[in-house]
Amino acid sequence: MAAIVDPDRKVDMQHLSAGVRGSLPAYARPLFVRLMNDIPRTATFKLKKIELSREAFDIRRIKDPIYYLNKDGIYRLLSEKQFEDLLQGKAGL
Repeated sequence: MAAIVDPDRKVDMQHLSAGVRGSLPAYARPLFVRLMNDIPRTATFKLKKIELSREAFDIRRIKDPIYYLNKDGIYRLLSEKQFEDLLQGKAGL
C-alpha cells in the first residue's frame, strides 16, 4: 500500500495509474493507495508504521478513501462489497 497526503483530494487517479505503470514493474506496483489528510507521526516525527499496518485496507476502520489496482491497471475506489469479497476470498486483485 502507498499512502499519499492529499487533504484536498486533488490526486488524479488516472494520471497516477499511468505514472505507476510507466515507472514500476508489475511486482513493485502498490495494490492499494490510501489518500490521507496527514501521516500519523510520533513526537519525534517518526512514522507510526505499526498503526498504519494495523489499519491496513480495512474500510470499516478508517475514513480515508482507499483505491485498489484493478486488473486493467487503473486505481479504482474500494467499495464495501469489494472489500468483503476480498476478505472472503471471492475476489482477487
